[in-house]
Amino acid sequence: MYNRHAKMAILACSLLLMTAAAGCGQETTDTIEETVSVAQTETTESTTEELTQETEATEAQVQEKAELTAEDFQIVIGETAIEIGGDMIAYQEIIGEPDDYSAAKSCLGSGEDKTFIYGETAIYTKPIDDMDKIYLIEVTGGAKLPCGIGVGSSLEEVEAVFGACEDIEGTEYLYTLEDKTIGFDMDKNVVSFIEIFGEE
Repeated sequence: MYNRHAKMAILACSLLLMTAAAGCGQETTDTIEETVSVAQTETTESTTEELTQETEATEAQVQEKAELTAEDFQIVIGETAIEIGGDMIAYQEIIGEPDDYSAAKSCLGSGEDKTFIYGETAIYTKPIDDMDKIYLIEVTGGAKLPCGIGVGSSLEEVEAVFGACEDIEGTEYLYTLEDKTIGFDMDKNVVSFIEIFGEE
């Protein structure tokens, strides 16, 4: 009789322990899964926040308009920076004779309009005040701006120096300072042609 009651009591205790253990195990598993889920969510949110901050910082840098100066309207030939509005007669004494040259009677009434070719750079002048005054420079390769931008530079590189462009005509990105303009023609976001004009 005693043995029978003792066995039943032991069996009941075992069942209680198994139930408790099963419940405890489930609770532990749920807690672990919840902790992992929270950690993953926090990591994702943190990564997303970092990426957003990096994107905003990059956009802010691009949007920040660069302070354009006269130096931005120059092209470097050899070691000489040729400026739009400058006197080609004086520059020629420094950089030497052009690879090609042409002249035609000026539409201004006196003197000649001239074109000087140096490599892949064409410089156009008009006779003003006894000067061959540069009013247009076209670059298809080779020469670069003092900042290092040239044909082959990316749109990202251009905007890093000049800021986000507010004047886009077709594929050309135009930046203007007073009466001078520099245009970058883009082919798949790569500079394919540069022109600097003004001072006519």
